[in-house]
Amino acid sequence: ALTRRFPGLLGSLTAVSRLHATSRGVACRITDYRGMEAGLVLLVDLDFLPQEQQGISHLYIGMSRARASLKLMLSPRMRTYLKLLIAQQV
Repeated sequence: ALTRRFPGLLGSLTAVSRLHATSRGVACRITDYRGMEAGLVLLVDLDFLPQEQQGISHLYIGMSRARASLKLMLSPRMRTYLKLLIAQQV
């Protein structure tokens, strides 16, 4: 979704349903990247995560893929939700 909304900014990324390694990066769903790692992970559109435990699991998968740097682009609603999860130590 993000590569379609900002094609000029993210045009060098490849949106894929199956992953292919490139030097420019890849845009994919969190579940497509399970079991792999990257130096930099940018998580976006987190408001579209499933609700409850499945969404928390997807968030963990996405956040734990980063070897060196993790960046989250959060809406105010998602920022509040993440603070609640942290407070609950989920």
